[in-house]
Amino acid sequence: MDASKTCEMDPTIFLASSDHPEKSANPPDLLILNQPISDFATFSRLWKHTSYRICADGGANRLHDMFVGDLERQREHYVRRPDRLC
Repeated sequence: MDASKTCEMDPTIFLASSDHPEKSANPPDLLILNQPISDFATFSRLWKHTSYRICADGGANRLHDMFVGDLERQREHYVRRPDRLC
């Protein structure tokens, strides 16, 4: 493969607090697994830079569990109730 066809991936750009510097027609996806989400600010940045999010293997439980206390009011921006999908 010649140098003109190589591509470097810098995953740190997805943690930036500003808008994603590389706008593309195919933004990355976010897969949420069954691990506690301990840093809401970091999670929020990842969420903002993705267009498609999926929870697997208990990820929906971790997502729901994150929104307690002061974060409870923000839950509706991240988690849709089944009766609100339409």
